[in-house]
Amino acid sequence: MDKRIVAVAIVVAVAVAGYFAYTQFFQQTPQEKVLIIARTNKPSSLDPAYIVWTNDYAIGANIYSTLIGYKPGTREMYGDLAESWEVSENGTVYIFHLRKGVKFHKGYGELKASDVKFTFERILDPKTNARYPDFFKSIDHIEVIDDYTIKFVLKYPDSAFLTYIAPWRNSFIVSQKAVEELGKDFSFNPVGTGPFMFESWDSETGDVVLVANPDYYGEKPKVDKVIYKVIEDPYTAYLALERGEVDIVTLDTSISGLLERAKSNPNVKVYEKIGGGSLSITFNLNHPILKDVRVRRAIAYAINKTEIVQGLLKGTVVEAKGFLSPAYIGYTEDVPQYPYDPEKAKQLLAEAGYPNGFEIDFYTPSSGVYPKIATIIQAQLAKVGIKVNIRQMDFAAWLEATVVTGKAELSFMPLGGRPPESVVIFTNLFSFDPTKDKPTGINFMWYDGLVDLLKKMQREPDLQKRIELYRQAQVKIMQDLPLYPIYWSKVYVATGVWVKNFNIDDFNSHGDWLEYVDIDLSKKPKP
Repeated sequence: MDKRIVAVAIVVAVAVAGYFAYTQFFQQTPQEKVLIIARTNKPSSLDPAYIVWTNDYAIGANIYSTLIGYKPGTREMYGDLAESWEVSENGTVYIFHLRKGVKFHKGYGELKASDVKFTFERILDPKTNARYPDFFKSIDHIEVIDDYTIKFVLKYPDSAFLTYIAPWRNSFIVSQKAVEELGKDFSFNPVGTGPFMFESWDSETGDVVLVANPDYYGEKPKVDKVIYKVIEDPYTAYLALERGEVDIVTLDTSISGLLERAKSNPNVKVYEKIGGGSLSITFNLNHPILKDVRVRRAIAYAINKTEIVQGLLKGTVVEAKGFLSPAYIGYTEDVPQYPYDPEKAKQLLAEAGYPNGFEIDFYTPSSGVYPKIATIIQAQLAKVGIKVNIRQMDFAAWLEATVVTGKAELSFMPLGGRPPESVVIFTNLFSFDPTKDKPTGINFMWYDGLVDLLKKMQREPDLQKRIELYRQAQVKIMQDLPLYPIYWSKVYVATGVWVKNFNIDDFNSHGDWLEYVDIDLSKKPKP
């Protein structure tokens, strides 16, 4: 036999043997499961004291745990870090019994009642300058009974106390040791007890990587890693889903044909939910022109919401008839309305001393649908003589101009869903400290008109009486117009068909319950 033929035969035999050995090896070694979630903006903070936006909450919900959780896909409460709890008859004492053996990530030790006490006292400490201390104003003091028992003593019955300590912004329990050791760096190196551990945060791209927590006390994560990948253009994000480069993406329904395309793709599953999200225009009440309610009402009359809701967004959202959407307890449409009426707008502007209009800046995030809506509003206000200068910026810069510095004149208030107990959203948006003459939370309108009503609704144990207070608050908001609601949101989330056990939570953040989510790699296209 020709030696060359023998040599080739040997090479082929070795190659074939190597191929089968290679194949067998990878059949025996499971491929890493990585869940990639697209988001349109960079995180601002992962420290629960400073988490503001729903997208940041979504990451935090997987790093941290709370005393009380919600069962997947529901708002039915169950004990998370707390195995059980009891409440005094007068509603002012709550005692929680903690799970034993719960470990903080990265070797920071076992969760103790002292960590729970530290978490909430840190939020309440003015030196922390936390975003939402008003949620916990009802707390008089916190007592550590033993390592696994913690007592909260309230100043008065708080209608939403359990809601506040369930998953929502500040309620994530932190490691006292980690916070004290890391200081300001804790925001970028968070330590919790949740199903996933923080691995990295790319300061340039904004991408955040989490890895499964092998010591998690609850349902063990099905995926090895979660990546929150920043893709600012929502259409590009969806195309990445079709290619299998990401697994979950929120659909921007303002993009013509996108929803229909997603629903018709056999490799894509679309989840739809009407929640508590909304979009409003906000007015900075410190501005010399906008502080006149006649000007704010003129702007409301000058805006044709139908052009936005039906024209741009093709009916994928619902035209707002008031501040609260139907997702909230006590919502009503029996409030002052401002139907499109440019002549009425001109009349009010003249009464306010601006017969020829005025010039003003409109601050908007550069991502998503916001620039398109701002452009429509710009054209509508021009018809009544108001010249709008649109100032687009990335989300972090927009956050700085609104929530942090409060310098934005006109802006947007994009809200994800909140818990259905309406006192939460009122407190979140309209808290104001009269002693310091400044807002708290995300009240970058500088509106102090709900101070008394907030106190009453926070302390009222009777649901029907709270509903009446919610009604009064909705009427006052639509009279005073610190903001003007444009639409109530529907949320559409698309996943690959290879994603299993996915739920949209009530915050519409697809943040909760990722420990249950799995990936069928055999169905996922290879990027």
